[in-house]
Amino acid sequence: MTHISNDMALRDPSQLAMLKERLISQSVMSAEILRLLGATADARQGMAPTMRRRFDALVEAGAATDAALALIDGALPGWKLRRLVYDDGEWHCALSQRRELPDWLDEAAEGCHASRSIALMLAVVEALGQASALRRGAGGAVPRVMPVHDGLICCENYT
Repeated sequence: MTHISNDMALRDPSQLAMLKERLISQSVMSAEILRLLGATADARQGMAPTMRRRFDALVEAGAATDAALALIDGALPGWKLRRLVYDDGEWHCALSQRRELPDWLDEAAEGCHASRSIALMLAVVEALGQASALRRGAGGAVPRVMPVHDGLICCENYT
């Protein structure tokens, strides 16, 4: 069993892949994995102390689905639950930042599992990855280019 020892490990991109693998291999959501997901989300996105206390209380009470929803509210404030359906023996969950868009235009974070709370958490892990990728690329997605004004020529002919 892998344990996370410090904040840098929680911010490591491979940490999300490890969490996803652990979630998929689970049949039921455990308090240990919920705490690990809460710590990872808190380290990556930051949670208000009141939201963190709410999440911890739900984990202690064994309310895995409610804890997952609290984690979405606390760590991913721009994300909302778009879809949670049970179909053919599995729960399908989608989180979205733009629920007003049609499904085919939206870049939703999705999770699928036989357990509702694990499907929710799989979507949370994907949303955390997307949020981290956006934050990493926000500073330099389009390189800045210095304009060159030396020898500009207008080539339009309006006659």
